Amino acid sequence: MRYTLQRSVSDCGPVAVLNALRWAGRPAPYSQVKDLRRKLKLGTKQEGVDLGRMNQFLTRECRYLKGKKVKTFREMERHLEKSGIVLLRFCWSKTNGHYCLITRRLKEGKIFETVNMYEVINGSNVPAKVGISRSDLKRSMRDYKSKSTKCLIWLLDKR
Repeated sequence: MRYTLQRSVSDCGPVAVLNALRWAGRPAPYSQVKDLRRKLKLGTKQEGVDLGRMNQFLTRECRYLKGKKVKTFREMERHLEKSGIVLLRFCWSKTNGHYCLITRRLKEGKIFETVNMYEVINGSNVPAKVGISRSDLKRSMRDYKSKSTKCLIWLLDKR
């Protein structure tokens, strides 16, 4: 399946939803990002999509995806084993963060396939490799939880 990367600094939320819709078998061209920005009430600054607004959209409003927010890494792993996908939001402040998808486990569960994941190299965000090891993801999520910031997890299924 062909997924897309975000093209502007604050579009990670709409792009994550767009890619989840593609996973669910819905036609989702990049041109829908503008409509998703409106539906998700994306701020005009670099803040992106508010956490509460994303949760409301995924759990109540999206016709093609069913979302459930969870707290544990193990719940996320079990969901991937059942062929669901996961939307993650890494938060590094109350208003800033990054949304990305985990679509499946690879190599006997040791690698997670990611979509629109970024890493910082020489001070710039660049698209990360298509996978992240289980230990690196777990460590990254634990690092975020140990700060005043969070890593939030939504389990997504097709409706």
